[in-house]
Amino acid sequence: MKIIPSILTGDREQFQNELLKYNVFFDEIQIDIADGVFVPNKTLGMEVQDIIPENIKISLHLMVNSPWEYITQIKTNNITSCICHVEVSADFADIKNKLVKLGVVFGLAVNPDTNMDSYLETVTNADFIQLMGVNPGFQGQQFIPKTLEKYEALKKTGKPVWLDGGINEKTIDLIRDYDFQTIVVGSYFQSGDLNYKLQLLKERLWIKD
Repeated sequence: MKIIPSILTGDREQFQNELLKYNVFFDEIQIDIADGVFVPNKTLGMEVQDIIPENIKISLHLMVNSPWEYITQIKTNNITSCICHVEVSADFADIKNKLVKLGVVFGLAVNPDTNMDSYLETVTNADFIQLMGVNPGFQGQQFIPKTLEKYEALKKTGKPVWLDGGINEKTIDLIRDYDFQTIVVGSYFQSGDLNYKLQLLKERLWIKD
Protein backbone atom coordinates (compact mmCIF):
# COMPACT_ATOMS: atom_id res chain seq x y z
CA MET A 1 0.00 0.00 0.00
CA LYS A 2 1.23 3.46 -0.94
CA ILE A 3 0.15 6.94 0.17
CA ILE A 4 0.31 9.90 -2.21
CA PRO A 5 -1.02 13.48 -1.90
CA SER A 6 -3.36 15.25 -4.28
CA ILE A 7 -3.49 18.86 -5.45
CA LEU A 8 -6.78 20.46 -6.45
CA THR A 9 -6.69 24.20 -7.00
CA GLY A 10 -7.36 26.94 -9.50
CA ASP A 11 -4.63 29.13 -8.00
CA ARG A 12 -1.22 28.89 -9.64
CA GLU A 13 0.70 30.11 -6.58
CA GLN A 14 -1.05 27.61 -4.31
CA PHE A 15 -0.34 24.86 -6.81
CA GLN A 16 3.36 25.69 -6.85
CA ASN A 17 3.55 25.91 -3.05
CA GLU A 18 1.86 22.53 -2.55
CA LEU A 19 4.03 20.97 -5.24
CA LEU A 20 7.21 22.14 -3.51
CA LYS A 21 5.97 20.97 -0.11
CA TYR A 22 4.98 17.52 -1.29
CA ASN A 23 8.15 17.08 -3.34
CA VAL A 24 10.10 16.77 -0.08
CA PHE A 25 8.21 13.68 1.10
CA PHE A 26 6.74 12.06 -2.01
CA ASP A 27 7.97 10.88 -5.40
CA GLU A 28 4.45 10.79 -6.81
CA ILE A 29 1.58 13.30 -6.62
CA GLN A 30 -1.95 13.17 -7.96
CA ILE A 31 -3.05 16.33 -9.74
CA ASP A 32 -6.80 16.88 -9.97
CA ILE A 33 -8.10 18.75 -12.99
CA ALA A 34 -11.74 19.87 -12.91
CA ASP A 35 -13.57 21.49 -15.81
CA GLY A 36 -16.48 23.16 -13.97
CA VAL A 37 -18.89 20.93 -15.91
CA PHE A 38 -18.47 17.34 -14.75
CA VAL A 39 -17.96 18.82 -11.28
CA PRO A 40 -18.98 22.35 -10.17
CA ASN A 41 -15.42 23.37 -9.39
CA LYS A 42 -12.83 24.51 -11.94
CA THR A 43 -9.07 24.17 -11.48
CA LEU A 44 -5.92 24.87 -13.39
CA GLY A 45 -5.73 22.88 -16.61
CA MET A 46 -3.00 21.14 -18.55
CA GLU A 47 -0.75 24.21 -18.25
CA VAL A 48 0.37 22.74 -14.92
CA GLN A 49 2.72 20.53 -16.94
CA ASP A 50 4.99 23.54 -17.42
CA ILE A 51 5.72 23.92 -13.69
CA ILE A 52 6.17 20.30 -12.59
CA PRO A 53 9.75 19.38 -11.57
CA GLU A 54 11.25 16.56 -13.62
CA ASN A 55 11.76 14.30 -10.60
CA ILE A 56 8.07 14.08 -9.65
CA LYS A 57 5.81 11.38 -11.06
CA ILE A 58 2.28 12.60 -11.72
CA SER A 59 -1.01 10.75 -11.57
CA LEU A 60 -3.43 12.89 -13.55
CA HIS A 61 -7.02 12.75 -12.30
CA LEU A 62 -9.38 14.16 -14.94
CA MET A 63 -12.67 15.24 -13.37
CA VAL A 64 -13.89 16.42 -16.75
CA ASN A 65 -16.65 15.70 -19.25
CA SER A 66 -14.31 15.43 -22.25
CA PRO A 67 -11.13 13.62 -21.13
CA TRP A 68 -9.87 13.15 -24.69
CA GLU A 69 -9.29 16.90 -25.06
CA TYR A 70 -6.95 16.85 -22.05
CA ILE A 71 -5.19 13.61 -22.89
CA THR A 72 -4.19 14.91 -26.32
CA GLN A 73 -2.39 17.76 -24.53
CA ILE A 74 -0.09 15.47 -22.53
CA LYS A 75 3.48 16.47 -23.36
CA THR A 76 5.58 15.52 -20.34
CA ASN A 77 7.08 12.21 -19.26
CA ASN A 78 6.20 13.12 -15.65
CA ILE A 79 2.66 11.87 -16.17
CA THR A 80 2.81 8.14 -15.46
CA SER A 81 -0.89 7.46 -14.99
CA CYS A 82 -4.12 9.13 -16.07
CA ILE A 83 -7.53 8.61 -14.49
CA CYS A 84 -10.84 9.32 -16.22
CA HIS A 85 -14.29 8.96 -14.69
CA VAL A 86 -16.34 5.95 -15.70
CA GLU A 87 -19.49 8.08 -15.53
CA VAL A 88 -18.60 10.29 -18.51
CA SER A 89 -19.52 9.50 -22.09
CA ALA A 90 -16.18 8.69 -23.73
CA ASP A 91 -14.52 6.08 -25.93
CA PHE A 92 -12.34 4.49 -23.27
CA ALA A 93 -10.81 2.04 -25.77
CA ASP A 94 -9.44 4.96 -27.82
CA ILE A 95 -8.33 6.72 -24.65
CA LYS A 96 -6.46 3.66 -23.43
CA ASN A 97 -4.78 3.18 -26.82
CA LYS A 98 -3.66 6.80 -26.82
CA LEU A 99 -2.28 6.52 -23.28
CA VAL A 100 -0.43 3.30 -24.14
CA LYS A 101 1.32 5.12 -26.98
CA LEU A 102 2.31 7.84 -24.50
CA GLY A 103 3.57 5.28 -21.98
CA VAL A 104 0.87 6.28 -19.49
CA VAL A 105 -1.11 3.84 -17.33
CA PHE A 106 -4.90 4.07 -17.66
CA GLY A 107 -7.18 4.32 -14.60
CA LEU A 108 -10.93 4.71 -14.20
CA ALA A 109 -12.48 6.48 -11.21
CA VAL A 110 -15.81 5.44 -9.69
CA ASN A 111 -17.97 7.94 -7.78
CA PRO A 112 -19.66 7.08 -4.44
CA ASP A 113 -23.18 7.00 -5.91
CA THR A 114 -22.31 5.05 -9.05
CA ASN A 115 -24.14 1.74 -9.51
CA MET A 116 -21.42 -0.76 -10.33
CA ASP A 117 -23.82 -3.15 -12.09
CA SER A 118 -23.77 -0.79 -15.06
CA TYR A 119 -20.00 -0.32 -15.17
CA LEU A 120 -18.23 -3.52 -14.12
CA GLU A 121 -17.45 -4.51 -17.70
CA THR A 122 -16.15 -1.02 -18.44
CA VAL A 123 -13.77 -0.84 -15.47
CA THR A 124 -12.18 -4.18 -16.39
CA ASN A 125 -10.64 -2.39 -19.40
CA ALA A 126 -8.66 -0.08 -17.11
CA ASP A 127 -5.24 -0.87 -15.67
CA PHE A 128 -6.47 0.17 -12.22
CA ILE A 129 -9.61 1.54 -10.57
CA GLN A 130 -9.82 4.57 -8.29
CA LEU A 131 -12.69 4.37 -5.82
CA MET A 132 -13.83 7.81 -4.70
CA GLY A 133 -14.43 8.17 -0.97
CA VAL A 134 -16.08 11.55 -1.56
CA ASN A 135 -18.00 13.20 -4.38
CA PRO A 136 -15.31 14.68 -6.66
CA GLY A 137 -14.68 18.37 -7.13
CA PHE A 138 -13.78 19.77 -3.73
CA GLN A 139 -11.29 18.86 -1.02
CA GLY A 140 -12.19 18.83 2.68
CA GLN A 141 -15.31 16.68 2.33
CA GLN A 142 -16.28 13.97 4.80
CA PHE A 143 -15.51 10.39 3.86
CA ILE A 144 -18.54 8.37 2.70
CA PRO A 145 -18.22 4.91 4.33
CA LYS A 146 -20.90 3.42 2.07
CA THR A 147 -18.55 3.75 -0.88
CA LEU A 148 -16.52 0.85 0.56
CA GLU A 149 -19.41 -1.46 -0.33
CA LYS A 150 -18.12 -1.32 -3.92
CA TYR A 151 -14.72 -2.66 -2.91
CA GLU A 152 -15.45 -6.39 -3.24
CA ALA A 153 -16.96 -6.02 -6.71
CA LEU A 154 -13.99 -3.95 -7.84
CA LYS A 155 -11.43 -6.43 -6.45
CA LYS A 156 -13.12 -9.25 -8.36
CA THR A 157 -12.09 -7.52 -11.60
CA GLY A 158 -8.50 -8.43 -10.74
CA LYS A 159 -7.42 -4.82 -11.10
CA PRO A 160 -5.52 -2.84 -8.44
CA VAL A 161 -7.87 -0.54 -6.51
CA TRP A 162 -6.95 2.94 -5.29
CA LEU A 163 -8.93 5.05 -2.81
CA ASP A 164 -9.24 8.82 -3.06
CA GLY A 165 -10.86 11.35 -0.75
CA GLY A 166 -11.80 12.00 2.87
CA ILE A 167 -8.79 10.30 4.43
CA ASN A 168 -7.51 11.62 7.77
CA GLU A 169 -6.47 10.34 11.22
CA LYS A 170 -10.09 9.44 12.03
CA THR A 171 -11.20 7.76 8.82
CA ILE A 172 -7.97 5.85 8.19
CA ASP A 173 -9.08 3.06 10.55
CA LEU A 174 -12.11 2.39 8.34
CA ILE A 175 -9.90 1.25 5.46
CA ARG A 176 -7.00 -0.53 7.14
CA ASP A 177 -8.43 -4.00 6.43
CA TYR A 178 -8.91 -3.30 2.72
CA ASP A 179 -6.23 -4.12 0.18
CA PHE A 180 -5.95 -0.77 -1.57
CA GLN A 181 -2.85 -0.37 -3.70
CA THR A 182 -2.73 3.42 -3.31
CA ILE A 183 -4.36 5.87 -0.91
CA VAL A 184 -4.77 9.43 -2.20
CA VAL A 185 -4.88 12.13 0.51
CA GLY A 186 -5.98 15.72 -0.10
CA SER A 187 -6.96 18.33 2.49
CA TYR A 188 -5.55 16.40 5.47
CA PHE A 189 -2.03 17.13 4.21
CA GLN A 190 -2.60 20.81 3.45
CA SER A 191 -1.94 22.17 6.95
CA GLY A 192 0.00 21.18 10.05
CA ASP A 193 3.08 18.97 10.30
CA LEU A 194 3.09 17.02 7.04
CA ASN A 195 5.75 14.54 8.10
CA TYR A 196 3.93 13.78 11.36
CA LYS A 197 0.62 13.24 9.57
CA LEU A 198 2.20 11.03 6.93
CA GLN A 199 3.91 8.85 9.53
CA LEU A 200 0.68 8.60 11.54
CA LEU A 201 -1.24 7.30 8.51
CA LYS A 202 1.54 4.84 7.69
CA GLU A 203 1.52 3.49 11.23
CA ARG A 204 -2.25 3.02 11.18
CA LEU A 205 -1.97 1.16 7.88
CA TRP A 206 1.10 -0.86 8.93
CA ILE A 207 3.15 0.65 6.09
CA LYS A 208 6.91 0.40 6.58
CA ASP A 209 9.28 2.97 5.05
